[in-house]
Amino acid sequence: MPPPIRSIDAFEKVTGPAGIRVTYPLDAEPGQARRRQRRQDGQGRVATLMIRHVRRDSHQIVRHVVREVRDETATRLSYDTCLAECVFRRDSQPTTAHGAGALHLTRDHAAIGALPPGEQERVRAMLADLQTAYRRQCTYLGSDRLRSVLRTYIEDLNAIRVRPTGGVYFVHRQHADTLAALRELVHRFGACSHLARVPLPDQEEMREMVITAFTTKSREDLDRLARDIAAAQRDGDTAPAAVQALHKAKREIVETVKETAREQGRQLQELAMAVEAGKARAQAAELTAAKGFGYEAMLQRGLAAIAAVHGDIAEPVGRKTGLSGTLKGDHLVTVNPEDTYGEEARFVIECKDRRLSMAKPMEELGKAMDYHAARAAVAVFSRAEHAPMSAPVLLVRH
Repeated sequence: MPPPIRSIDAFEKVTGPAGIRVTYPLDAEPGQARRRQRRQDGQGRVATLMIRHVRRDSHQIVRHVVREVRDETATRLSYDTCLAECVFRRDSQPTTAHGAGALHLTRDHAAIGALPPGEQERVRAMLADLQTAYRRQCTYLGSDRLRSVLRTYIEDLNAIRVRPTGGVYFVHRQHADTLAALRELVHRFGACSHLARVPLPDQEEMREMVITAFTTKSREDLDRLARDIAAAQRDGDTAPAAVQALHKAKREIVETVKETAREQGRQLQELAMAVEAGKARAQAAELTAAKGFGYEAMLQRGLAAIAAVHGDIAEPVGRKTGLSGTLKGDHLVTVNPEDTYGEEARFVIECKDRRLSMAKPMEELGKAMDYHAARAAVAVFSRAEHAPMSAPVLLVRH
């Protein structure tokens, strides 16, 4: 849920840089303003009613409504220093919530009365709009707040941000019911609010798009965490709160990676089982000298996406020689030394796309570990029925 609406936030919204502002041409009757402005083609005087910050202290925030006149012919600016004063007075009662207070608007009737009648009406209308906007901000959540709530909720579903600026996310189908409920909620916000669910076809190009977005986001998260850790070390900030915040950030990254890895694992197995539909092509591939490079390439993409998040290195070694000069292993993963306290650690992954007994993959995994000086070896079978046990993954380690 969004945090409670605060009066001080409403004041900042309507009187800040993105707040109330009115611009209009001078030297023209109201009905002729638009035509006169087009004829002058940018030449002439233009007035802007805006709000400028004056001062801030523990009791109040003071801002002035000023009138700026820009003379493009003479290339100069002039100001009427204060047409009205906007003051936010903080509520200092100990029982009130932080950010409580009220807007006080004081008009300078003499300064406003010195303006031409048409401009006086513009000033009064602007001040009325300011008060109306303030009351509305104090009563209703703005669109930015609602978007922030939705964005946070969707990202908590381990969504992958496809567009860097947000707005487009990949959410796994297991959250379909949640997305349907969110869509109904957004529909209730108003006629101009919508949340669209676009199914992604299970195609290589779509998978590549999602994996690329996931890798990019994970790298950004890790870079940000690394900068925060470096800053804490540089500043000597070892306070418990700071350390807990860094640990929390790391846990969130790891949990996101684990969740995505689980989903990718399911998808990889589904894809491997879908290969059954092309038996003729698979059998032909098994008869060639190159063994199953299509399945290996698919697995390599998933490994690369997961390894990048941890700072590990995943590389195909199916055509590289090991320490003994023999071709053993399909993929080699070198673990980030920061996670092993500087110790060198790696493991080998063997891809199997045919039925084997228990002895054969165990022998190959042992040799692959020796050839690549690996701490562990994993055999991954494309289909559950190819594995010599109930699980499609076989792990061997020293």
